[in-house]
Amino acid sequence: MTTAPRDSLVWKLAGLLRESGDVVLSGCSTLSLLTATLQQLNRVFELHLGPWGPGQIGFVALPSHPADSPVILQLQFLFDVLQKTLSLKLVHVPGSGIPGPIKIFPFKSLRQLELRGVPLHYLRGLRGIYSQLETLTCSRSLQALEELLSACGGDLCSALPWLALLSANFSYNSLTALDSSLRLLSALRFLNLSHNQVQDCEGFLTDLSELHHLDISYNCLHLVPRMGPSGLALGTLILRGNELRSLHGVEQLKNLRHLDVAYNLLEGHRELSPLWLLAELQKLYLEGNPLWFHPAHRVATAQYLSPRARDAASGFLLDGEVLSLTDLQTSTSSGGGPSTPPLPWPVGSATETSGGPDLSDSHSSGGVVAQPAPRRVKLCHPMLVCPLEGPEGVRGRECFLRVTATHLCEVELQAARTLERLELQSLESAEIEPETQTLREPAPSGSDPLPGAPILVLRFSYICPDRKLRRYMVLEPDAHAAIQELLSVLTPATVLAQRQLEDTGDPLGVRLQCLRCGHEFKPKEPRLGLGGEDSRRPLIQRTESAAVCPNCGSDHVVLVVLSGGPPSGEKRQEEQSPAPSPPPSPAQDSLGCSDRQSRADGVPSETPLSQDCSSWSLSPPPDRHGLRSVDHRLRLFLDVEVFTDAQEEFQCCIKVPLVLAGHSEEFLCLVVLSDHRLYVLKVTGEICGPPASWLQATLAIRLQDLSGIELGLAGQSLWLQWAAGEGSCVLLPRDAKHCRAFLEELLDVLQSLPPSWRSCVSATEEKVTPQHRLWPLLEKDSSLEAPQFFYLRLFLVEGSSACPVSLLLTPSTLYLLDEDPAGSQEEPPLPATSGEASEMAPPLGPRPSVCVRQQQPLSSLSSVLLYRTAPEALRLVFYDEVSRLESFWVLRVVCPEQLTALLAWIREPWEEMFSIGLRTVTHEVLEPDR
Repeated sequence: MTTAPRDSLVWKLAGLLRESGDVVLSGCSTLSLLTATLQQLNRVFELHLGPWGPGQIGFVALPSHPADSPVILQLQFLFDVLQKTLSLKLVHVPGSGIPGPIKIFPFKSLRQLELRGVPLHYLRGLRGIYSQLETLTCSRSLQALEELLSACGGDLCSALPWLALLSANFSYNSLTALDSSLRLLSALRFLNLSHNQVQDCEGFLTDLSELHHLDISYNCLHLVPRMGPSGLALGTLILRGNELRSLHGVEQLKNLRHLDVAYNLLEGHRELSPLWLLAELQKLYLEGNPLWFHPAHRVATAQYLSPRARDAASGFLLDGEVLSLTDLQTSTSSGGGPSTPPLPWPVGSATETSGGPDLSDSHSSGGVVAQPAPRRVKLCHPMLVCPLEGPEGVRGRECFLRVTATHLCEVELQAARTLERLELQSLESAEIEPETQTLREPAPSGSDPLPGAPILVLRFSYICPDRKLRRYMVLEPDAHAAIQELLSVLTPATVLAQRQLEDTGDPLGVRLQCLRCGHEFKPKEPRLGLGGEDSRRPLIQRTESAAVCPNCGSDHVVLVVLSGGPPSGEKRQEEQSPAPSPPPSPAQDSLGCSDRQSRADGVPSETPLSQDCSSWSLSPPPDRHGLRSVDHRLRLFLDVEVFTDAQEEFQCCIKVPLVLAGHSEEFLCLVVLSDHRLYVLKVTGEICGPPASWLQATLAIRLQDLSGIELGLAGQSLWLQWAAGEGSCVLLPRDAKHCRAFLEELLDVLQSLPPSWRSCVSATEEKVTPQHRLWPLLEKDSSLEAPQFFYLRLFLVEGSSACPVSLLLTPSTLYLLDEDPAGSQEEPPLPATSGEASEMAPPLGPRPSVCVRQQQPLSSLSSVLLYRTAPEALRLVFYDEVSRLESFWVLRVVCPEQLTALLAWIREPWEEMFSIGLRTVTHEVLEPDR
């Protein structure tokens, strides 16, 4: 008979299904079960039905039982309902239940199956129903599609095509690539692969000939997925949140109606050229791309839509809003017209036009609709050049450089396609590179360099870094004469561009505000030069001494919006930003900008962030240079909100757990070192958004007040004391590299202090002596000068939590220790060691209390388990021969190097003791405690 807990489960589930079973059997509702619940039900069924497998097909009836057993009657009712259930959702909660097979054999009639967090290698019975499934959802379970589609989870069989499957949702998994198992989904119409890490779909989607809806958003795609003939049926394509720089390939999707490429890296509207061939397109989403911030974004986009889409534009949605007639009329009047494809479209030859408004991504372009009249520019003959790319001057493909009334164009030699269009109104300077610098250019690979070939250097006021500077090696027979002819055309264009920039407003019509003291002041007149170095600097840099506050001397100043309209200098700064924003304030805008990183440094673990939150990475490389590197937003917060002296300069910082004297609990903090003080800023919440929302100033210690510095045992902690013992704390990086790097920075700063501020403090290192707290646990060998041991600060994992402990290894025993790193304030400091003057001797560190939490003899260690997905975790398995009981410690270190050192120290005495190799097993994932 079943046990009481199982009886309770049977009664509760049977009662629920008697009340609402009709909506489950009709398929209107989904039956949701925890994997642990299903495992218990299977064990109850097997007690009365016996073991079954995939060979048992069709409806299965329970054997007859005495009618006076209500549990059996309920069990028979449950079994009948499960066999008729059409929709099932299985949810696995880590740590619940005993890992083992998760059998879905009872579900004979399933049409919809959802797996959430289910370990697929435990799933049994999928091969009996996969051919009848119509909807399949699998999230937080997959690392490769073939695990589910080809192998059927834990059945490990070779699946045939999923003939009935119409909708598949594989979002929120760990997929990095697709595979050939997708060809088994020949009837699939809806596919969701969003929120994975796929970088290239390759050709694995080409076999999905019936696919109508594809969502592959929030991945790492650089190219539009290649669909092949299967793309003819595709009506919806969602590519939001990838890394696309071009839409080439989307033109093959002739029947596409809905295209979402928001939040990618599309820089210019010319990248929308493939849309010209999408006659059925009705919805287009582009927000979040660099081109979206262009002032004439909607007009420029309408220019690239197909004539049919524009004719039916009364219902065309661009970024969620209906495309207006004004946008269409302005686009039509821009010169291309609805009957000819847009100029940047790379099909056949492209000819240049001088008419119409400029719809470039240059931040110096004019208004939204009304554009200045085209300038009359003297033209010159096309010039044969070779573009030089990157700082090394790598030679690109040869092309013609051609000047029109409004643009400088790079034209392909054979097909005469326009490769690049650069606006003359964005040209800042044109010059010949000095010969001394030209001689240092590397010789081009694959062809002979032209001796003495001059190099033309053009600088533009674009936002995109790769378009700001263009360098060309001139390949004309009379190269110098050709360059002079070109410069005679470009120099007047440069002057006109500068004059037009000045005519738009007074550059000096701005005021600056100091972020430190709030004082407002007017900058001095900058020195403007046409084509000179000063003219290429932004306004805030050209003000030179005027960008320093006359009140407090701080150089942290911002532009202030004046009444009556924004001045030109401020306008230029706004247009250079990805999005318009209000004037920054010390606590808001200057710290709230988002760098959109792929992950956030959370507390205490990584936490997913929404796209509108600022993300931070405060885990630098373990070297001194990494400690000195800091995000500019955090640097500004420190200068404005934390540092107390006007001339105080940042030196380095480290994110580290810290324990204050008199407290036993450690807390995460940011320790900041300036040239005057050492600051402790407590991390009070999720590391996201402005620093003021998650940092709280806790301590500010003058460097001349430091009276004691001690590097902890094995270099894993750092003890600091100040004010002659009135206060102290312990930093716990638990990583010797980080700890020693910060100590070196601190000592360098102390040495650079003025003589009047220097203290006599010097750093000491913790030594193990007979008075040390660990001495009673060590094994003394008279033949050795010092006891042999291994010491490591790490974490003991218990369930879902981890607590800090210390691991002490001796040649025969393993100890887990609970230590109070800061020690007790009531304990007197140890006396100075012999040979040191009592007045000048640095104070020693605290005397932490120590308690043995657990201990095991080395002879009881049976094996060591490592984990591929958790390289900083290990499980030490112990077996007691006397009690015949098995136990284990699950430990986590802070870096893989510590794990390697730990295993090396254990292995040598263990193998010497047993004369065999220590058994080390590597598993895929860290399993829950058993």
